[in-house]
Amino acid sequence: MKTKVQHFYRSSQYLQHQTYITLNGEQFPILFSGGTRKPYIRFGFFITDNPEIIKAIETDPRFGKEFKRERPEISEVTDLENPQTQHVFKVEDITEVNAAATESVNPRKNFKVVTGITSGQKAKAYLLKTYRGKVKSLDLRTNAAIVAIADAHKIYFIDWEEIY
Repeated sequence: MKTKVQHFYRSSQYLQHQTYITLNGEQFPILFSGGTRKPYIRFGFFITDNPEIIKAIETDPRFGKEFKRERPEISEVTDLENPQTQHVFKVEDITEVNAAATESVNPRKNFKVVTGITSGQKAKAYLLKTYRGKVKSLDLRTNAAIVAIADAHKIYFIDWEEIY
């Protein structure tokens, strides 16, 4: 029986990013890819099962800052006589994966979903009109500030694709 351990690392800053780690005294490239902006921003990831690379990543001074291990270890157990592969998870790992799947379907649970808002200007106008006196125009200068105020008021602009 052969056991293989995979580690899932996620970039903290980039949708796609190539960086180098020191492996056995030499520079080794790792590529974080697969990041997306829709339905919300998810930065790029890197998966490996090589124990030398795992050790090099986790001893790198940028580990925990620029990239970190996100998912629990997944063990693949392969019986050489029976070539079926089984994934072995702990119960809490399955709960974590299910929670992540639910989050990706609806990232803003219990938010009021507003349709028809397709730009920052329209979102700003909506927030100023809806929360007159509570929200000021000066607080809504950038798209990030508009989203932050909308999140604070539990508003989700579902048609505003470029920001989520």
